[in-house]
Amino acid sequence: MTKARQLADLISSGSIETAEITSLDAAKLTGNIADARIPNLATSKINSGTFADARISASSVTQHANNYTHPNHSGEVTSTADGATVITDNIVDEANLKVSNTPTNGYVLSAQSGNTGGLTWAEAGSGGFTRVGGGSAVGQNLGTLSFDNFSSTYNLYYVQYRINFKLDGSQLLMRVRNSSGFKTNAGYAYATEGSNVNGTHSSSTTGNGTSSVRLSGGTTSNDGHHSCVGHIMFYKPASSSHVTSFTLSNQETDESYIITSRHGGGEHQVAEVHVGFGFTGNTQNIEQYDVQIYGLNES
Repeated sequence: MTKARQLADLISSGSIETAEITSLDAAKLTGNIADARIPNLATSKINSGTFADARISASSVTQHANNYTHPNHSGEVTSTADGATVITDNIVDEANLKVSNTPTNGYVLSAQSGNTGGLTWAEAGSGGFTRVGGGSAVGQNLGTLSFDNFSSTYNLYYVQYRINFKLDGSQLLMRVRNSSGFKTNAGYAYATEGSNVNGTHSSSTTGNGTSSVRLSGGTTSNDGHHSCVGHIMFYKPASSSHVTSFTLSNQETDESYIITSRHGGGEHQVAEVHVGFGFTGNTQNIEQYDVQIYGLNES
């Protein structure tokens, strides 16, 4: 059969079978093959090269594009499929917070930019006052009792105290402290005025150039009473350019259980930084105490 006859037979049949083309050089195809001419092309027949985007229908791509579904997250942080990841309502607790210190019941969370996490547990202020120190104890035998809680953080410090001596007859004395300890030089000036329950106005005490401030007369050591109870307000104790001024109120019970109340004030007349204050007895040691110190928030 001639080649012309073979070609005629192929054309008359309306199709060219795969078996009729054993090897066809791509260079021999100078035109386009219509889509209908390739009804089904096995992937094994695609060995190299690329298909232009236009040769692949959109439906062929999208029918498999969404076969993967992101799993839902559960627990403290949740999500649905590929949606937003969110923190569950009412789930963040103390353990989830990055805070610089260990919590204490009754404390509040405060911003402290220099601390770990920028957060710190701090005691809540009450009525403008923040507790900065103090303490209490019984069964002691202390020659002196001191508290170093003053700093430039506050201009005003309020001290509430109760003192009991080990034996009768001692007066309660107060001194301020610098970084080296108690100021025992002759730098105190003060005046107090008071009266006792019998109406006697003979309880005035004064000092100018003394080594301490006398808060009381002789007192009882009976633990069922208070040798002394009172308060002191210090003004700018930590300022190097300002003398430390104070006002005070003290109630004492003497050996005969007569109550005397004194009120007044004074100052330490040397302008220097004071870091704290303390108490001592002129003849007896301290057996019990309860002292609480607060800084006044001015804003």
